[in-house]
Amino acid sequence: MKESNKEKVIKAITKALKLKKQACETDSIKTIEEWDSLGHLVVLTALDKMFRNRVAGIKDMAGASSIKQILKILEREKLI
Repeated sequence: MKESNKEKVIKAITKALKLKKQACETDSIKTIEEWDSLGHLVVLTALDKMFRNRVAGIKDMAGASSIKQILKILEREKLI
């Protein structure tokens, strides 16, 4: 079974934050201890690399505080 784009994004976030267990769509800054301000930069950098430098220009990404918000923004921008 092929992995969805949403699953790829969630895996990238999990890896960027070096989480021991897989993050899920309902996770946020409040539920993931490692997701602090530095962690947020690491997540944005990982996603920017994943989407070939197309995430850095999306202003809403800086304020996204949950995986669900990140996925909505990426969908809106037609990246996933």
